[in-house]
Amino acid sequence: MSYNIMRTAKIKDRAAITSTASHNFRIRHQGNIDANRTPLNRVLWNPLNVNLTKADDLQKAITGRYEALGVKERKNSVLAQEFVISASPEFFEGLSQEKVAIWAEHQLKFMKNEFGDNLQIAVLHLDEKTPHLHFLLSCEEKSLKVYKNRHGTTKKETYGLNAKRWGPDFLRDLHTRHAAHNEKLGLKRGKPNSKAVHKPLKEYYKELEQLRLRMVGRVNQLEMLPELVGIIEVLADAIEHLDPPNQYLGKVARFASRIAEKAKNQEHGGPAPQTPRGGGGGGG
Repeated sequence: MSYNIMRTAKIKDRAAITSTASHNFRIRHQGNIDANRTPLNRVLWNPLNVNLTKADDLQKAITGRYEALGVKERKNSVLAQEFVISASPEFFEGLSQEKVAIWAEHQLKFMKNEFGDNLQIAVLHLDEKTPHLHFLLSCEEKSLKVYKNRHGTTKKETYGLNAKRWGPDFLRDLHTRHAAHNEKLGLKRGKPNSKAVHKPLKEYYKELEQLRLRMVGRVNQLEMLPELVGIIEVLADAIEHLDPPNQYLGKVARFASRIAEKAKNQEHGGPAPQTPRGGGGGGG
């Protein structure tokens, strides 16, 4: 069974909007993308006519929108909300580009229906391991204020920034509606109220790069063992915290954990691993 995947995060400053645009529009170099496939990426929705070659143009467009509406910003206002939508990797296995495009348009339709004029950007990424969509929302909300005086009643429309309406209860129900929207595609909702926490992929890359740098220059396999165990544990942790779960990767995680545990036991007094033939074991 393949699952829907939907994640969201608040963006509270303009620098973060620019960083998001730089990632989504592929303005900066990123190690986890296949540059040969980047031309396959598509911008599906861009009502503000953002210049996709300038990283700061998205935040300028959103700022201009807020100014035009007379939005009053507060110190801790959420300036934008980002959603990432994807599905289990196995859902995309063998799927043609045409069918991936149909899936993407189906998600765009859902987000338009849910968020209307707040939806400002939708980008389809096909140059990473699993196809996914980034959606960026502005957070303005219209309200009607009523003023009374001796001459009668006056009504005035005003705008403020309000991302609180997209709180935990809303998001839980949103996931349920999203799953219902995707039933005809064979996708299923993940477990409600799951305790699994999504760890950004860039954090795993950072940890793995730190391990790699510590191993540079080491030639003895036994000397490298603790570092190799660390790599296995990082990968196992990444797999086990996927939400929704993946049965195939789950098996890999369990297998990796057993390897790590065995290696630890060997390191702390258990049977020493055999040095491979041809390895720099030395000896007399």
